[in-house]
Amino acid sequence: MHVLTAAFTGLRWEELVGLHRRNALLTRKQRHDGKVFSCPIIRIDEDEGALAEYYIRDEEGNRKIFRGLEPPKNGPSARDVDLPPFLAQLLREHLKEWKYDFVFCTPTGKWWWRSEWFRIIRPAADGREARPKARGTALKEKWEPIMPGLTMRDLRHTHDTWQEQIDVRPVLGYEQMGHKYPGIKGTYRHPTPTMRQQRLDGLQELYERAMGNLGWDSVWERTRSPKSLLNDLPGEASE
Repeated sequence: MHVLTAAFTGLRWEELVGLHRRNALLTRKQRHDGKVFSCPIIRIDEDEGALAEYYIRDEEGNRKIFRGLEPPKNGPSARDVDLPPFLAQLLREHLKEWKYDFVFCTPTGKWWWRSEWFRIIRPAADGREARPKARGTALKEKWEPIMPGLTMRDLRHTHDTWQEQIDVRPVLGYEQMGHKYPGIKGTYRHPTPTMRQQRLDGLQELYERAMGNLGWDSVWERTRSPKSLLNDLPGEASE
């Protein structure tokens, strides 16, 4: 879910690991054509939207690492990111079973260290050779590579590339990535519900095509096929 959410939202590493469940499934509501357009969102909070990591010095002058929630990278980074239907459904299923406050954290509820997450994603992406059982080490089966060299930064870049591929309007693409739209047009232009729906449809289509190529009708044991999820959203998410 961590990897999938990064690819289909473009969230930065610090935004993903700092994501509290209270901000994971809210709802955007916007008047449009005499009705109200709505869709599920992830909110990057303007006050505590990212996990900060840096060194500080204690009272004795010793250097130590600080880890805590702080405002995101810059002003435009505090934003609401629209979620395609399949991802909103999977996040709901994830949070039903996840007992911790932070959506993407360790199995004990702690914030991921970059180095620890790197250790986990490398064999999954790059593959690994089998390791026989030996004293002090368990048997490890061989894993075929999924996408050698993949990093979390690559997933953010992939998302922005997908936005270009599915013709997301620049003013919306900038907003969703947490970037400031350049020039005076950044003041005059605003994303419309039609633009938002086009982006969501495009991302949903990318996902469904990938699932079809794999021959899967679900990536979660108890969810239905991706096409059936279209009828469920927007749904029960609260403001």
